Amino acid sequence: VLAAGGVADADDVRALLAAGAVGAVAGTRFLLTEESRAHPGYKQKVLGAQRTIRTMLFGVGWPLAHRVVPNALTERWCARDELGPPAVRAFNRIGAPLGRLMPLGALGTILAAQRTAVPLYTPALPLAGMAPAAVDRAALYAGETSRRIHDIVPAAEALARLTP
Repeated sequence: VLAAGGVADADDVRALLAAGAVGAVAGTRFLLTEESRAHPGYKQKVLGAQRTIRTMLFGVGWPLAHRVVPNALTERWCARDELGPPAVRAFNRIGAPLGRLMPLGALGTILAAQRTAVPLYTPALPLAGMAPAAVDRAALYAGETSRRIHDIVPAAEALARLTP
């Protein structure tokens, strides 16, 4: 059993292993590494995040909840309800089968076309090399450990910090 969620340092890994897991998954810690292909603006937003939200706004093709750092899209569409507007959630549920037909390579193209005013958002995330505007028009995935991680380090150092 691998345990995920809330893994930022060696103490977290130690606690999961003591609870019976054979390994830990540390997503946000490895997002914030030099080797991560995430957009630099995305990494900076995660480093500066005061909170994360659980939303269903980014559900075109993946109509389940996503934990993200707030950005322009979530500030606009999730102000009343973190999950997003009910009509958008319903559309995402109905359109889920279409999203499975979409090639992964198309996500970057679709992300570039996303606009704050039109709430049809894919689960694509902003990668290095994309326009800076992508950071405000994409899902900025990050766990709640983002508040406990304060730097971008080489992956080898992240691994050392996670090793009990």
